[in-house]
Amino acid sequence: MMRLATAPLAVLLAACTPWTATPEVDPVVDRVDHLMFAVADLNEGIAQIEAATGVRAQLGGAHPGRGSHNALLSLGPRVYLEIIAPDPAQAQPRSLESLGLSATRSSRLVSWALNGSNLERIVADVGAKGFPMTAPADGERRRPDGHLLSWRTTALTDQRIGDGLVPFVIDWGSTQHPAVAAPHGVRLLGLRARHPQSQTLQPIFDALGAPLKIETGSDVALIAVLDTPRGRIELR
Repeated sequence: MMRLATAPLAVLLAACTPWTATPEVDPVVDRVDHLMFAVADLNEGIAQIEAATGVRAQLGGAHPGRGSHNALLSLGPRVYLEIIAPDPAQAQPRSLESLGLSATRSSRLVSWALNGSNLERIVADVGAKGFPMTAPADGERRRPDGHLLSWRTTALTDQRIGDGLVPFVIDWGSTQHPAVAAPHGVRLLGLRARHPQSQTLQPIFDALGAPLKIETGSDVALIAVLDTPRGRIELR
């Protein structure tokens, strides 16, 4: 665990092997669009990730009406880390509980997204396998430079399944992928999960076409392996 003296937040980061130019990459990485790292305060979250990786995330913008704002860090050509936090500038800032945080756990990986297209087909195919999904919904966010990002998403109808480990699916359409403009220097090498009922979740991941490794454990955790200028680390 790594703690910053300037903030009461904790990022579970473990140093691994030194950085290499050609590290082995887990097959699931090709399906990952982005990882969501929730924090109680955005500036402190940016500082945490910078201290661990050596690369500073760039402010992304606010989610109007959703009570949150974010910062982004590229993890590859079309994959990124989203640091998301309550936005105090909005009338109703998002609560820590709604982000998957608590008073005792103020920063962690809380969710992730699969890349996808033709979301209607995905909804039909996954639903036919016994896992109903929501109708595709539109979303948008304006970057600080004024550039408008737009996307469509779908997720399991019952999002309580898997305690946040089951991803949603996102399609950026003609919008430039956020990883392109986000700061570079960090690379996603792998992603795995841990859950007490891992066997019951595997069919859902199979239906979504997500080759995620699910370990059986007493807790629920999403674990990313990152190659950074400061070495290989695990972010949880």
